[in-house]
Amino acid sequence: MKKYLLPLFFFLVSLLTLVVPKPVLAAENIHIDSAEWLDSEVIRFHYSANTYAPGGISVVFTTSDGSRTYHAGAQDYPTSATTGYVDLDSNGDINTLYWGADAGYTRYYALAGWGDNDNMSNTVRLPAYVAPPEISISASPSAGTHEIGDAFSVDVRIQSQDGAFNAARANLAISSNLTLLNIVTPQSGACNLQYTDSPTVSSPSFAGAIYGGSSTDCTAFTLVLEANEVGTGTVTLSNGSIKSYTDNSEILTGVVNGSFSLVAATPEPTPPVVDFSITNQLKTYLESFTLSGMKFEYVTAISVDGSSTASAYPTSTSWTHPVSLAIGPNEFTVAASVGSTESSSQQVTVTRHTLGDINGDGEVDLIDASLFAVDWDKTSNLTYLLSDMNNDGNVNLTDLSILAKLQ
Repeated sequence: MKKYLLPLFFFLVSLLTLVVPKPVLAAENIHIDSAEWLDSEVIRFHYSANTYAPGGISVVFTTSDGSRTYHAGAQDYPTSATTGYVDLDSNGDINTLYWGADAGYTRYYALAGWGDNDNMSNTVRLPAYVAPPEISISASPSAGTHEIGDAFSVDVRIQSQDGAFNAARANLAISSNLTLLNIVTPQSGACNLQYTDSPTVSSPSFAGAIYGGSSTDCTAFTLVLEANEVGTGTVTLSNGSIKSYTDNSEILTGVVNGSFSLVAATPEPTPPVVDFSITNQLKTYLESFTLSGMKFEYVTAISVDGSSTASAYPTSTSWTHPVSLAIGPNEFTVAASVGSTESSSQQVTVTRHTLGDINGDGEVDLIDASLFAVDWDKTSNLTYLLSDMNNDGNVNLTDLSILAKLQ
């Protein structure tokens, strides 16, 4: 019997080996070594890993001022990589956790906001995000709406929020629906660059330096553009560079391109059709006066202040209408009609002067006499229409006799 006990013992031991699970790897298999901001929406972290963690891990970042905690988790992670990324959404909350080091943030397996689990990694202190200083070459303004045919200006502006610069360059490309009319130096705020590559209408790219000086905000030059086709017109900056005045290092952080909506020109309002005219002089001594003028043949009626009853039509293209005048200006509305429809109208002022008051100042005096003398003995082309006191078309002794009685 004893000879069977030893084999039985080893058989039972082998059964126990099959049913007892292997221990799960613990959290110490991954360690977050450091973390930094790539931009306002991406945290990059570096980690050390020993092997695959089947139980999953969590990543927790807390800003150094304690104002924000970012917590994400993954069901597993690759031990072959040493870099991961936390991608934040527009609200600043964790959107996705990525593993891997390529520029495209290759996703291995991630669950945003994955809950607590047994394999917690260490917590990493992370400074609150601070936007880098803006050091840019920009089209200013960078947007706007312009009608076809409109000319407008865009400054090429160089700005630094982090120390002075003394040299800059950039390539400029202008879309075909914009015509570059001119390049001008601004009257104020100019960079005063000495160019090694001068901007021209045919090639607006530039490179230059501020000899013996520096700036933190200035305008290199101004583009004068004209919209020539409906669409989006662009001013695109590329291959930009700004050099620090302090140590000549590269400090450019970005460019701001221009994008402009080019729209069809608003048509000029069509002037109203004026299908009649007033041909007689509108100054007179007469109390009873006749307005007269020309009209198109299709005009069937001319009315004055809403009435055409007194209107007459000596020919198919002429008209007259009698009116009564008071001393001073008299306003009338003259309108043309085609059938029952009014086609056009205009305001007319007829001024009645006191007899002998040629200049209309309310007095008959030596000034009027001097004006009368200009037209003395004329039978046409009077300089002063009211020199003709009796309205017979001549300025003669009869008119002088009338005027002399009024002095």
